[in-house]
Amino acid sequence: MTVTVRIFFLFCNLFFSLCGGAPVQATESSLPKEDEQAIVETAASGASLKENVVEASLISGVRSIQPGTPFKIGILLKMPPGWHIFWQHSGDLGMPTTIDWHAPEGFIIKPGLWPTPLVIQEDDQISYAYFNETPIAFEMTPPKTLIPGQTIALSVAISWLECKDLCRPGQTTLSVSLPISDSNPIPDTEGSFILEKIQNEGPQALPVDWFLAVHRVNPTDLVLKIKGSSHTPINKNIEKIYFYPFDDKITPSAHQSFERDGDGLVLHLKQNLSSTATGDRLSGLLYTSTQWIDSASVNTLIIDKEIISGPLPGSHTQSSEGHSLLVLMMLAFAGGLLLNLMPCIFPVLGIKILGFIHTAQEDPKKVRQHGLVFTLGVLVSFWILTGLLIALRASGDYLGWGFQLQYPEFVFALMAITFLFGLNLMGVFEINTRLLSVGGKTPENAGLLGSFFSGTLTTVLSTPCAAPFLAPALGAGLMLPPGSAFTVFTAIASGLASPYLLLSFFPSLLRWLPKPGAWMETFRHVMGFLLMATTGFLFWILIAQVSERKLLAVIGALVLMRAAAWAYGKGQILDNAPKSLRFNTAATLLLLLSLYAGFPRKDMSPLSWEPWTRERVTELLAQKRLVYVDFTARWCATCQTNKHAFDSPKVMKLFKELNIATLQGDWTNRDAHITAALAEFDRAAVPLDLLYIPGTEKPVILPNILMSHILVDTIEGVQRNKGGP
Repeated sequence: MTVTVRIFFLFCNLFFSLCGGAPVQATESSLPKEDEQAIVETAASGASLKENVVEASLISGVRSIQPGTPFKIGILLKMPPGWHIFWQHSGDLGMPTTIDWHAPEGFIIKPGLWPTPLVIQEDDQISYAYFNETPIAFEMTPPKTLIPGQTIALSVAISWLECKDLCRPGQTTLSVSLPISDSNPIPDTEGSFILEKIQNEGPQALPVDWFLAVHRVNPTDLVLKIKGSSHTPINKNIEKIYFYPFDDKITPSAHQSFERDGDGLVLHLKQNLSSTATGDRLSGLLYTSTQWIDSASVNTLIIDKEIISGPLPGSHTQSSEGHSLLVLMMLAFAGGLLLNLMPCIFPVLGIKILGFIHTAQEDPKKVRQHGLVFTLGVLVSFWILTGLLIALRASGDYLGWGFQLQYPEFVFALMAITFLFGLNLMGVFEINTRLLSVGGKTPENAGLLGSFFSGTLTTVLSTPCAAPFLAPALGAGLMLPPGSAFTVFTAIASGLASPYLLLSFFPSLLRWLPKPGAWMETFRHVMGFLLMATTGFLFWILIAQVSERKLLAVIGALVLMRAAAWAYGKGQILDNAPKSLRFNTAATLLLLLSLYAGFPRKDMSPLSWEPWTRERVTELLAQKRLVYVDFTARWCATCQTNKHAFDSPKVMKLFKELNIATLQGDWTNRDAHITAALAEFDRAAVPLDLLYIPGTEKPVILPNILMSHILVDTIEGVQRNKGGP
């Protein structure tokens, strides 16, 4: 529960309590069967609503303190039967109990030792609570500069949320005065007994000879691996373990599962993607309903470990990992190579071919230089994107391939680039440095800079596409350690740049291309129109990202750029100004008309798609319905091509007859839940299409490239396996 909701929950109860109305209901306790403590529900306490129901008292293990000598002190919280308060992390519901000590300067106060809480479960919400009587122990070390014979005052402010049939805040401030002595502290028998008991029976530190590791295997899953030693083995009779997090890094309501791994245990946890906790450590209590060690009554261990991103060690052998990396590199190279044929890249491909034809008769050494610089532009831009993704992953922010297209500002900048270069290719104006040519009749430095920029633009335009072979490589690459991830993405970049590099080093291949002639001007114009189509595609992405007013501003900006390009071109070719003016005016009107007419106001899809959520999938499966999930994005060209598979009358008939629910996860804008869902299937890019079948754990994963017959065969195959018609 967010802080805002909790505050609202709190103020509602205060309001209704003061007004005498019905309170907002708190969750009822529903403790796990393995917890032996029983909660006896009795009539509500007769305490006035103006008083605290919970009784708080201060307990001290000493009656005097000695300078520099640690001593124990604590808080005892007593709840009437049926009432409860919450742990230091309340979970999905409630508010945490807070304890704030105030001591003279120089006192060192260690974090408190809190008993293991009980679990309250209400529907799918889980919270952590205390019932009956709860002591919380602290250790303090006074400074050595204290003067014997004087007295020091310690105070503590405590706040909590007390719940039964209603929930309301409680708070108090306690204080104690302790004399300073130059001799050993005088113990307080009763207080020492309580504090020693929680010290001995409460959560314990991890045995020093035990092994503990925490791995983030993907954006949503954490794996905690714990292993005993030969001298202190883990109890073989453990049947259940449960992790209580100190903060909201872990989703309390998510199922925790564990398995044995030799003489150790592996616990699977779900990470909370909306966590506000800082740092990359997993801290909390690891509880078992029996005991961790045969010879010691220890049920709870205190965990505090750095989270390591990457696959769990020991899950694969070194040779198999090397083999897997080699396979990934091959898939990555093939995917990068095929990117050249995708709609995102084809305009640049045509421009590059035009550039090679221009330079076919020039110095072969110069052609090779441009090929190398173009490849360097592709590699460097891929490395920058990969480094950024890895850095964000390390900081706990998870993004997928093509994440930059989820930012409207970047999409508009890319629109401006493709629009202006399209106008250049259509002859509206000339760029003297020929940035998009492999060579050119320009100074060498300008030509090489143009080749490098061309390589960068190729990378940027490739990110909306997840060509065949590329999706698994992208998904695995983003989960690998940094060194392996860079290797995989370098393979993608190499595949993307390889055709140009091959042509530059083997000019003899250019003989298969047509000889220079008048046709090149027409070809150049055609490539310009393709870049205009790319601009339109990017505008279509913006439609899903910004408001209508901003879209009008975008159109206005395109018109201004068009006018500026026309004015620039008119100044370059004054003698053709009248003809150029007519051509440019018509082209501008056609562009504005196409932008208006090319994007219908309503979704004309033959199927009715509703937004994807995990909860909706679970709900539909409970109704025994097949569920088809399409993870897509407007900037994903492959996704848009796949949509034609649903236009088939046979596909629509099957979906209607079988009452298949259709959900769509739109990743056009950033969505942490969709990012996490993709990661569960080792994907870092869309498209991803899934068919969920009632009664089965895992869905059917459809191919990246969809056709109507693939959908028909998949659905009919599922029906045959179910014994359906």
